[in-house]
Amino acid sequence: MSGTEGRSPGVLGDLRAELPGILAVAAQVVIVLAVGVGVVDLAVTGAAALGYLGPACVLAGTLLTRHRPLLGLALLAAGPMFAWLSAATPVVTWSAVCFAAFALTVRGMPGLLAGGVLGLSNLLFAGLTAGTIDVRVDSSASIFAAAAAVGAAMGSAVRGTHLYRQEVEARIRDADRARLLAVEHGVATERLRIARDLHDSIGHQIAVVNMHLGAAEVHLSGDPMVVSEDLAAARTGVQEVLRETQQTLRVLRSGDRTENAGSVPGAERIADLVASARDAGMEIDASLGRIDDRLPLQAGIAAYRIAQEALTNAHTHGAGPVRLVAVQDEEGNVTIDVTNRRRADGTAARPGRGGHGIIGMKERAALVGGAVETMADGEMFHLHSVLPADELPRTGRSRP
Repeated sequence: MSGTEGRSPGVLGDLRAELPGILAVAAQVVIVLAVGVGVVDLAVTGAAALGYLGPACVLAGTLLTRHRPLLGLALLAAGPMFAWLSAATPVVTWSAVCFAAFALTVRGMPGLLAGGVLGLSNLLFAGLTAGTIDVRVDSSASIFAAAAAVGAAMGSAVRGTHLYRQEVEARIRDADRARLLAVEHGVATERLRIARDLHDSIGHQIAVVNMHLGAAEVHLSGDPMVVSEDLAAARTGVQEVLRETQQTLRVLRSGDRTENAGSVPGAERIADLVASARDAGMEIDASLGRIDDRLPLQAGIAAYRIAQEALTNAHTHGAGPVRLVAVQDEEGNVTIDVTNRRRADGTAARPGRGGHGIIGMKERAALVGGAVETMADGEMFHLHSVLPADELPRTGRSRP
């Protein structure tokens, strides 16, 4: 069933929502008409004043069914008694009580209470009027008692069905809202993933391009061949930015974030990353161990991105050489440690760059069950990351 099925639009939906009230009013109209006919009959036959008490109690009880249901029930139960005491024709009163049982229960009174009280009243006083409750002699008492019980049961059934329908529609609406929230959450998560990818990959490549252009600027007054090499390296960096952007756009168009997972660099490409940064002028003391396929694909991608962002941060916020260690233990877990000296003035090489790199690294590690810890120790900044081969949940934390 779709989210719109189960909801009745327009006038029909409004009528269904108000169905119990409409049926209760219809029953009250029938009662008022019946009582009116009974009163006219009493007037025509010249009945005593006591004869009007039965119809009057039924009419008053009917009008109280909505706001004072218990008082209305008491007056309705008294109607057959006064009809019996007055010795007037009681059929109208007994019939009106049956419709009143329906009106009471369709408005919410328990069927057992309304049907029991009004059915017993009809049975007792119709029996007294007929002189017996034996159906073999006179079935009037049993018929009107059963009619009151049936009226109460019908009212309860109508109300129960109405409440059930309301509950179903409420659950459908809740399911629609939950589905919408899930979609919105998925969109927000995907936006965060794309932002993280752009920050890590493209941000790093732009940093490399920036270093090459800076080197070219320094070498302008020197050897033209060196300047040409710097510009060629910068052009390669720009091409890498375009490649990363096109890959992200392909994933966005296709909606399949896994189709190009194989083309995303993994942990085995950390050595290439270090070489690229060195070519751009960074001083890196690297100790890289062999990382095999025991590390899952997504964890390998996370390892590469974490190392990439750590080097970018070291260039942006640090000074001097960078120490990078990436090793795999006997269980297949990969540990990455990056240490660099912080800038003495606390400024960045590229002012205005965001401060979400560490957050992105922690999110990447957490997604594969790993952790990233950072620590600022005087002049030095340390980053320590562990990415497990088994992808067990872990919690990253920062140390001041």
